[in-house]
Amino acid sequence: LTVIGTHFYQAPEVYIGGGYDERIDLWALGITLFKMLTGSTPFESEFHSSTIQNIISVTFVLGPSLEQVQQLRQGFCSASAEEEEREDESEGSNEAHVVELIKKTTAI
Repeated sequence: LTVIGTHFYQAPEVYIGGGYDERIDLWALGITLFKMLTGSTPFESEFHSSTIQNIISVTFVLGPSLEQVQQLRQGFCSASAEEEEREDESEGSNEAHVVELIKKTTAI
């Protein structure tokens, strides 16, 4: 068995000898999307061996609960509506409004 690619994107099956099929590609795609959204890979560690151990053994819980998602959605919608009202009232800096919108959304 030849392993090609960076260890950050390898599925657990690769390390435990489970072989390759289309699920390995889906795993790598998931890791890529995770990195695009967060800036890091989900099992990353300081050392290569620790990263591999995390991939094999760590149970990773992805995302907030449904209640948290609904709260974020409500906060975002409220902040977005306020933003639209503010834009109608004045021609201020778009950058400042975006920063304020993000602050309101993430403060939940």
